[in-house]
Amino acid sequence: MSYTAKDMLKFFDITKETLRFYEKEGLLHPTIGSNNYRYYSDWDVFQLAEYRRLRALDYSIKDIKDTIEIDTKKNLLCTLKRKQQYYYAQKDFYNRLSQHCSMIVKYLSEPFNKFKKSRLPAIFYFPAFTSIKEFFNEPKYANFASMDNETFSLCDFMFSGKIAEPESLIGGTAFFESLVSNGFNSSNMQFLPEQDALTINLEICDDFSLTKDNLAIIPSVLFHDQFYAIQLGKTANKRLVKFWFLV
Repeated sequence: MSYTAKDMLKFFDITKETLRFYEKEGLLHPTIGSNNYRYYSDWDVFQLAEYRRLRALDYSIKDIKDTIEIDTKKNLLCTLKRKQQYYYAQKDFYNRLSQHCSMIVKYLSEPFNKFKKSRLPAIFYFPAFTSIKEFFNEPKYANFASMDNETFSLCDFMFSGKIAEPESLIGGTAFFESLVSNGFNSSNMQFLPEQDALTINLEICDDFSLTKDNLAIIPSVLFHDQFYAIQLGKTANKRLVKFWFLV
């Protein structure tokens, strides 16, 4: 029995672009009728179902092409074992991603504009530059160039310095030690050990500057103390930030 492209779209709830994609990749071979319409067989339906299943299992198109060329049970077993290792790695990654999200939710749920005694968690800190003074005269943003997608997903935007010394302010990326994997590359990063701190959540300006209301909340005695801050999130014109003042 033959089916039209419209039938195939209905069977799998996909778009015409998706159907054509599998054809362009050489995975489907419809018959072209005299009316220039495409017609698909039951075999095409079965094949597309298998491709869709493999895509749902996170197989790339290359993986699919390699899979349909497997000629022995031994090779099939090797392929599945490699995929099993990949799933284990993904499970670990998503566990860490979930933990990171939980940590940010916890911080965001804490009251804003109120100081409390806390601990700065152990953090790997990769500054994007060494100082505001040398910002235009030195290489910068090596922290971004060194990250892949997985690393980017687990990083937080961080800045540090002293409020009374604007030239001391620097920015970069941070990684909680508790969330990094065993193979994490911390080269060129500063390690900040867990330590006592006074912490506060503030809504600051989009350009990372502090408002007059922010400065009114922070005791002047803290203006000369080193702080570290991470961005918890961002609204249309504000950044929600957690500060740790080391006292």
